[in-house]
Amino acid sequence: MNPSSCYRLAAWLFILCLLSPVHAWSRPFRICLEDWPPHAFVAGTSVTGPSVDIYREALANLGIHTVEFLPISYNRCSEEVRLGTMDMKLFVLANELPDLPTTREPTEYWLLAAIVHRDAPWQRFTGLETFRSSLVGTVEGYVYPEALARFIAPRARMTFSPVQAYRQLENRRVDVVFLDLVDFETRNRALGLPLRALRPLVNAQPLYAALARPHAALAPRLSRVLRAMRRSGRFDTLYRQHTGQGFGEWRQQAELAEGSR
Repeated sequence: MNPSSCYRLAAWLFILCLLSPVHAWSRPFRICLEDWPPHAFVAGTSVTGPSVDIYREALANLGIHTVEFLPISYNRCSEEVRLGTMDMKLFVLANELPDLPTTREPTEYWLLAAIVHRDAPWQRFTGLETFRSSLVGTVEGYVYPEALARFIAPRARMTFSPVQAYRQLENRRVDVVFLDLVDFETRNRALGLPLRALRPLVNAQPLYAALARPHAALAPRLSRVLRAMRRSGRFDTLYRQHTGQGFGEWRQQAELAEGSR
């Protein structure tokens, strides 16, 4: 075979590699995640939510058809992916796990709110300086955006769950908690605590997926599939089925939060 033929063959093989599905897996592709309604949560014996449906469909488009979603603690999930005992972790902040390959197409937005007692003097969130003299309820293992984490650190009063943080706020042992708006609204519908979330939001963060190191080549391919799904309206359809709001509406809330800081 002459050199030009070899070059053409190599080029075609490269293109086929880009277009072909991911190599078939001999075992289930294991995805760990923290229980986070409505994006992904345990319902009976299965895990459901728009994030579950999005990643299941995206991976199927890449030839990975057998996928297991396993709810475990957030920090343990990171370690399991680092060890390679899990293949992927959901709900990761940009640059949160720089040692792991990460997708570049967000599939969720983390809407952070300042939550206070119903009788607290604050009516709106006007900046972190408002809480300079306040005690802040935090949850062990909770990963905050860097600037917020620095502000909270000297004022933190640790708890072991969002519910415990809300209870401390109810009993005025802390002045404010910075937690997910949707989680708060969902939990407080059941708890009925005298608490309220201030507007505008404190922050909004896009979330991604981190993969085990052997799957580094999968991250950009998965990002491209996710981007195509979003642009086609598939994200909107799946989000609306589970939450009543399209993905664009969730993203708009995040953009409004970013613009308000």
